[in-house]
Amino acid sequence: MVTDNEIKELLIKVKENAKIKLTKFKVNEVILKNKTLGGQIQYYRKLNNMTQEDLASRVNLSRDAIIKYENNKENKQLNMQTMKNYYSIFKVLKMENSIELTGYEKFILKGQSSALRNIISILGITQKSFAKLVDKPYTTVKEWMQDRVNMSKNTFEHIENILNENGYSLVNLK
Repeated sequence: MVTDNEIKELLIKVKENAKIKLTKFKVNEVILKNKTLGGQIQYYRKLNNMTQEDLASRVNLSRDAIIKYENNKENKQLNMQTMKNYYSIFKVLKMENSIELTGYEKFILKGQSSALRNIISILGITQKSFAKLVDKPYTTVKEWMQDRVNMSKNTFEHIENILNENGYSLVNLK
């Protein structure tokens, strides 16, 4: 026969499990609503029971920086330092193999210069003509081609729209 104490212990365990499941559900709900890179960072941080301060100290960044990453304020124009910071965050949160990157993030991570060379070749135009097409100075295009400067997300989207109109995708042109 089950004692009253055993029933009480069982009820406590059920309540604890319900709280854990509810917490995980709320965290999963965040990622389902927010498929952005920042949303994924926030999801994995919570999944690892870490505060923003905890994560910041583990990757040698400020809490304000973590907030910017979680709110997608740091991926408007990706540079090498930002990419290193993302990599450190992914590693600490054990999410390197689980992240879903946007087309822009994939484009920058894989290297934009080879994709741009392919685009210019496929379109059969010069770098100068390409600069005019995307409404950017020729010197900027040269910097992109040499991977000295990463193009902005807005420029990526503008070029992606131009290519989509012609049946191409910027991400798949590598």
